[in-house]
Amino acid sequence: MKILIVDDSKENLYLLEALLKGNGYQIISATNGAEALEKLRADDFDMIISDILMPVMDGFKLCQECKRDEHLKGIFFVFYTATYVDEKDEELALSLGADKFIRKPIEPDEFMSIIKGLIRDAEADKSARRKPVAKVEKDVLKLYSERLVNKLEKKVLDLETEIARRKQVEEMLQKSERKYRTLVENLPHKIFLKDKNSVYISCNENYALDLKIKPDEIAGKTDYDFYPRELAEKYRADDREILESGKVEDVEEKYSVNGQEFYVYTIKTPVRDESGEITGIMGIFWDITEKKRTEEALKQSTEKLLAAMNAIIEAMALTVEMRDPYTAGHQRRVTKLAVAIATEMGLPEEKVEGLRVAATVHDIGKINVPAEILSKPAKLNEVEFNLVKLHSQAGYDILKGVEFPWPIAPIVLQHHERLDGSGYPQGLKSEDILFEAKILAVADVVEAMASHRPYRPALGIGQALDEISHKSGILYDSEVVDACFRLFYDKEFKLD
Repeated sequence: MKILIVDDSKENLYLLEALLKGNGYQIISATNGAEALEKLRADDFDMIISDILMPVMDGFKLCQECKRDEHLKGIFFVFYTATYVDEKDEELALSLGADKFIRKPIEPDEFMSIIKGLIRDAEADKSARRKPVAKVEKDVLKLYSERLVNKLEKKVLDLETEIARRKQVEEMLQKSERKYRTLVENLPHKIFLKDKNSVYISCNENYALDLKIKPDEIAGKTDYDFYPRELAEKYRADDREILESGKVEDVEEKYSVNGQEFYVYTIKTPVRDESGEITGIMGIFWDITEKKRTEEALKQSTEKLLAAMNAIIEAMALTVEMRDPYTAGHQRRVTKLAVAIATEMGLPEEKVEGLRVAATVHDIGKINVPAEILSKPAKLNEVEFNLVKLHSQAGYDILKGVEFPWPIAPIVLQHHERLDGSGYPQGLKSEDILFEAKILAVADVVEAMASHRPYRPALGIGQALDEISHKSGILYDSEVVDACFRLFYDKEFKLD
């Protein structure tokens, strides 16, 4: 079964062709009545399915010409239309000899049922394929003229409405474009637009100023017209990567021009059309040289302040050791061990640095303890020991007014606290003790036991590690103790 479908809409032709081919029919298409007549006279067809309103020759005229032609009048003629349809259209269609008048929209299954029914009728009664030609009477011609004029009037009205609507949309778009252009031109950033071949389409005033041109002079140019070859090739490679990946590029770059360095922050993003296809690249960038210089100056200032702070801390630590020559180097060795434990446990650099500062001055409060007690070659009595115990609070009082970026004063205050609450000065328990203070406590005990004291000889690392091992989880944090053991036994850590 060969069917000729006639419609000036490519979309309608495609949908109808897909439906009929899917049901096993051979399909030929035409876009107007004149083209359809040429194909009808050049080949054999079993059915014609036609729209009404088309250029060159409309569907009514095509039907009339077919029914006048001795070789074509037996072909089943079906009107399938939705263009300005009313009852008189069907009346005229049937008067001209059409076999069926089908209005859109209609379900595909229902449409195919009608078409198959016509084919069955034709197979059952071959004479049905020779439907008598409608007589060309005045009333038929009059009806044809009325219907055609009516449809044309409606189409003209629709076109006028559509033109008015498009004009309104165009005015809105122009207004929006002007606003967008004004916004872009007044931004402090430099903005450009390229096509997918990295050829410039447009740019804003700020970008043009950098290139020493006017904005309307950039169209059709490439980076090779403005930049050194090496830089232009880099930009071209960047563009290619964005076009291929479809990803936004966000980068900060440093350049040197005539011996002067400057920094640029750039965002490049793919531009897509309505179908999602990438058609070009938009770039937005701005000079951040001044910002970078300010950041660098601030960094240097911060480094100087940190250096000064560390020098002061070292001086404070030295002051304590000068009053207690028998324990010279204690704070330095405790600091070394505490930092090693914290690093072994994977603490962040910021926390490790805070612990280093706290450990360096953890005994600063001993400056309030009489020198003769600190250097006493015998065991301290209860009163003397209680005076020594005050050094944690004294250290806190000295440091609490200093604005460190870490909790130095609280760590110093708590470095003699113990998990079970038996420590001093506040008798804090595990959950209330800072983790840095727990590390400092272990490092302090290990160094004190391993080193010489005025009232006893050095006990050695072995005995010191036995002490914290037996009291692990009771007085000392078990994870800290484990890290300390790994340092000495697995990594051969040395206090000196």
